[in-house]
Amino acid sequence: MVGTATAPPGFAVPPRARDCHCHVFEPCVHFPYVPERNYTPPDEPLEAFLSLLDTLCLARAAIVQPSVYGRDNVLLEMGFPIAWGGPWDYPYLEAPDLIHELRDRYGAGKLGRGSDMPNVERFCTYKQCPDDIRRHCDFLSGDEMERILGGNVRELAGISGPPS
Repeated sequence: MVGTATAPPGFAVPPRARDCHCHVFEPCVHFPYVPERNYTPPDEPLEAFLSLLDTLCLARAAIVQPSVYGRDNVLLEMGFPIAWGGPWDYPYLEAPDLIHELRDRYGAGKLGRGSDMPNVERFCTYKQCPDDIRRHCDFLSGDEMERILGGNVRELAGISGPPS
């Protein structure tokens, strides 16, 4: 539990040391737990966790989603220009078939277009990055396209309103 560490460790923590598996439990009124969970954790909000990292002199952490939130909370980032920009040529005409399969398998609500900016610029410009979707995925409805090109990520991050 976050509240158990009250003093820094009694040894020199290596640079860039990290906690490699930890959980953050925000109040369940904001992030409800699934009814079929095996336990109900105490609130351990992000602020408390960040304070714990400072106390333990840790620079990084890998936050892992605990089972109390269920399993249906994946957002798959599609970064085809990064993954396939070397072997495929712009505008990545191979990508729409994969996007179609991913949409059919997982639904548009589970997909997000990622650019991995600035790394994408090895293969295309930032503006060109979503062209394989905008120009070549006519099988997507307008709502599906909006969700994939930013709506799902805005929802995940709790950002309301249209993209700026």
